[in-house]
Amino acid sequence: MSVTLAGSMGGAKKISEISENTKFLINLINSPSPEKLQEQWLNLMNEISVVSLVINNNCNLKCKHCYLNTNLLLKPLSKNEWENFLNSLEKIKPILVTISGKELTIDPNKSFFLKKLKELRDNKSILKFGFITNGILLHKMENLLLETTPDYLDISIDGINQTHELIRGKNTFDKTFQNTIWCSKNLKNPTVVNITIQKNNYDKLINIFKFFIENNITNIAANFYKPLPYTDPNLTLSKEEIMITFNSLNEIKYLQTQKPFTFLLDLDHIYLPPVAQFLKTNWFDISKLKEDENKSTILIHEFQNNTKIIFRLNLIPIGISRIRITPDGFLLAADDSVNTIEYEKNFIANLRNFNYDIKKLHNFAINSPRLKQIFNRFIKNELPIIKSALN
Repeated sequence: MSVTLAGSMGGAKKISEISENTKFLINLINSPSPEKLQEQWLNLMNEISVVSLVINNNCNLKCKHCYLNTNLLLKPLSKNEWENFLNSLEKIKPILVTISGKELTIDPNKSFFLKKLKELRDNKSILKFGFITNGILLHKMENLLLETTPDYLDISIDGINQTHELIRGKNTFDKTFQNTIWCSKNLKNPTVVNITIQKNNYDKLINIFKFFIENNITNIAANFYKPLPYTDPNLTLSKEEIMITFNSLNEIKYLQTQKPFTFLLDLDHIYLPPVAQFLKTNWFDISKLKEDENKSTILIHEFQNNTKIIFRLNLIPIGISRIRITPDGFLLAADDSVNTIEYEKNFIANLRNFNYDIKKLHNFAINSPRLKQIFNRFIKNELPIIKSALN
């Protein structure tokens, strides 16, 4: 779970020097009066770079760490309503549209969504699209995947064999793994194994990496498990275990691989224990911050053995520069996307009230008092922890 809203996003590409978002992060950290930077932050909301679609509230698994359990307030959007909304994306031309859940592969309209997103990409209404899945049923979508060529595909795998099945249920690993192998061999764009780092696997990461390298899968992404009121608290890592995780990443420079291997780790302000530990490590160097095509702040460490670690840092509120659309049409800021119990309290608007027009919806959302609440909460509760870890 991460405020990226889009899993790995296909990795970090087209690396550039720091731009507006990253400069603002540095200014915020260094400012003696960060609360005065609210208007500058709101200016970063003028464009939507990522649109995350939660197209249903159904899944074929019951994973212990799953955060995405939305209680619908209204009737789900119809196929025609989704199409009207997706057609409007041409007005804002987002970088990425992703289907984040709850599970695309069991949705009766999966063909419609993937074909529509391909159409939007082909006519340059969006730059790219992808989706996140548990991978169990991907073998039933092989022709559709070959036809629509998503720009990336995230498959959630939390370990090898039993380690994975402790989280996702019996008889899930082999099915998911075989489908991952097929996707990696047959799809031209990245197939990414996406790991949630938690109590059962934090000390097994290097062995997991070796396993996938041996099977020619060399794109792995991860984020740390964030405990929520409705998920399993026993999966939560201690500060010491989080630091063990960061220290273990030094072993990546000794992995043997023929193909380039990339490990992408997301860290963000909505769950600060991993961030606080990371900022104390030698992995962090504020002078080496870069930015990728998704407008994400990143740190890259490359090694002589053809391996790479990318730390993607969402250390300041994202607001509506990335948005989530729920199955019943509500818009949420990225920072409000994780705790689904609070969706009803935090949603900004419903696209049905704006004739399914993303431009009208965005114009309304940018003036929402919810954005200022997100920023003020960050200044009061989260920024002091980040600054303390840097000192």
